[in-house]
Amino acid sequence: LAAAATPDAAALPVADLAGRPAAVRTRIVRGWLAARGVPGLGAAQLRAVDALVTDWHGQGPVSLPSGAVVTRSSGMLLCARTDR
Repeated sequence: LAAAATPDAAALPVADLAGRPAAVRTRIVRGWLAARGVPGLGAAQLRAVDALVTDWHGQGPVSLPSGAVVTRSSGMLLCARTDR
């Protein structure tokens, strides 16, 4: 992954994720979100975030546990907290 796509990065470049196998994308996204304080994601939530990468058609944000929301903007996945 590019430096911007490390688990510590504030945003994940979609281009770095798109060509990877689903299992690898899932591990990357899960680690990235865990680093942001979003634990214990279910399969449906991971699929919804993955769809922001693999099935992008302008859909809105994905709400996650712990008050987090993942959005796609300018080719990046962004994670924000709504409980702050």
